[in-house]
Amino acid sequence: MEQKSAMDGNADEMTANHVGIIDYGICNVGSVRNMLRRSGILATCISSPDDLERFDRIILPGVGHFRAGMTNLEKGGWIEPIRHVALTERKPVLGICLGMQLLAHHSEEGDCEGLGLLDMEVRHFDRTRLDAALPVPHMGWSEVDADKSHPLTQSEQAENQRFYFVHSLHVVPRSDAVQPLFWCNYGYPFVAGCARDNVMGVQFHPEKSHMFGVELLTNFARI
Repeated sequence: MEQKSAMDGNADEMTANHVGIIDYGICNVGSVRNMLRRSGILATCISSPDDLERFDRIILPGVGHFRAGMTNLEKGGWIEPIRHVALTERKPVLGICLGMQLLAHHSEEGDCEGLGLLDMEVRHFDRTRLDAALPVPHMGWSEVDADKSHPLTQSEQAENQRFYFVHSLHVVPRSDAVQPLFWCNYGYPFVAGCARDNVMGVQFHPEKSHMFGVELLTNFARI
């Protein structure tokens, strides 16, 4: 008898544009799934790398420490399957918050190597450039500037896009191959979203960002 996959949905109900959300034990994947479903997007949390091939798009969420994230991915057998779907199958992949940072080659936090899917490093906020009134972590709503040429950043809102942030580190692209998509200013400008081909990441939490988050996740589901 064929064993059922470790998913919260029926494996026989896979359809086009089905988004798989990687559950590797370091974030509340349910909030991402629920936001996607409220947006009319078919989404399922997956806890086995064997199920990645069943989905058209993959989201890697995450909160917390970089090394803990990489350790959980390694223990769960996720690292090579994620690289395979991103680099070989070239499925759209979206990293959220820590998930975006894990796409990088390296992080100062724990001096740890990442997935290496985007040519960038993860660095602590430079406190010498921050006003004393600006605490770390950067937490709360912030406006962003967007490169509107990318399908992920499209918005029909009349006002500037705003997203919810909670982070103490940010990414720094190392080459022009990584396209910045969003910029935020917290004492100094930093890249709040970027992409290379089918691999994308955002530092903020779209699942906590109301109409702006709905737009972004809907955009991702259409890429």
